Formats: sequence, structure tokens, C-alpha cells
Amino acid sequence: MPKLMLGELLVGAGLVTEAEVLSALRGQRASGLPLGHYLVRSGILSEDQLVRVLSQQLAVPVVDLDALVPHEDAIQKIPAAAARANAIVPFRLEGRVLMVATADPTRDEVADEIRVASHLDVKFALATPSAIDRALERAYVRNQRPPGAERQLDIKGGGASAGPMGAQSPRTLEQHIAGLELLVARLIGVLIMHDLASEEDFPELKS
Repeated sequence: MPKLMLGELLVGAGLVTEAEVLSALRGQRASGLPLGHYLVRSGILSEDQLVRVLSQQLAVPVVDLDALVPHEDAIQKIPAAAARANAIVPFRLEGRVLMVATADPTRDEVADEIRVASHLDVKFALATPSAIDRALERAYVRNQRPPGAERQLDIKGGGASAGPMGAQSPRTLEQHIAGLELLVARLIGVLIMHDLASEEDFPELKS
């Protein structure tokens, strides 16, 4: 049986409609956020609903990031820029398996990138989007310039009710700028993970 994507799982569980997923996908592409993060920040579903349905449908364990301290050897396997861009937190290394917290364990492409870059197998664990944001703050010491991923926390009320591109409100402009910054951070993270660049090449994103 082919693996279902996040939107399909949520529709099947009756938490969202197909129209809401399609609208969220459009907004998610513009913001650069993972779909699960975007759905929660848009108010379409709650964090508890997201984690509960994914855990039940995919048999993925749930991790309480607020109750643990990510291990340093695990953190070192994923550069800060890549972790922030993909909204993931490496929290434990079990032999040759890297345990990674995510709000969307259906993203096989992210797991594949980690495997290639780290030469480790990857096992996802579920965490809420807000817990991931807090763990990223703790795990990767930040400089004074907040990255685009942090400014994305201000997005509210997007998704199906978001206005057109022509609505010239300051919040809309700020969201688009933050989204572009996060896309750049994602690209930088991929370059670093594949040894095509190093964090020293991007001092403004260096942890």
C-alpha cells in the first residue's frame, strides 16, 4: 500500500476537508513552513489533533521535547540551518540510528537527506510544532539576528481565509518576506547537509 501524505491522513480522519488541505498547501508553499506547522498556525486544527492522528495512523511514537534535553552528539549530526529550515530536532543517537522529532513524519525526502548527509539511519518521533520551536531555541544557541523561521511564529489566521497577494497590509508583506527568508534557509541547509557548503560560509545563520 502506498504511503499516505499528511493531507490525506487528516482528511481520512475527518479533521480537515480536501478544500482546506488544498488551500493550506498553497499557503504552505508561500510561507515555507511544513504543512503540519502551517495547518496549526492557521487555526485549521490543533496541535493535539495533529499529533494524535499521526501517531495513531502511522504508529509513530510521541516525544515530549519539553521534558528532555537533546543529546549533543545527536545535535551535531544536523546543522542548525537545516534543522530550522525543516523544523526538526535531532534528540538522541541510538547506535547507528538518529532519533529526530518532527510534526510531519510523512516527509520521506527529509529523512533521506539526513541519511545521506549523516550516514545514519533515521527514525522519526512526533512532537507538536510549538515544542519543536522551543527545542530548536534550546538546542541551537542563537545569535542576535533571529532567523526567518522564528519570525514565522507570527503567522496567524492564514490558510483558507488568507487574502489575495494584492492585499497590501504590513502583516501580509512581512509574512512573504519571512517566507522567502525561510526558503533561503532551507536551501542553505540542504547545501550544508550534502557537504556543498559549511556554516562558516553563512555566518548570519551560524549557531
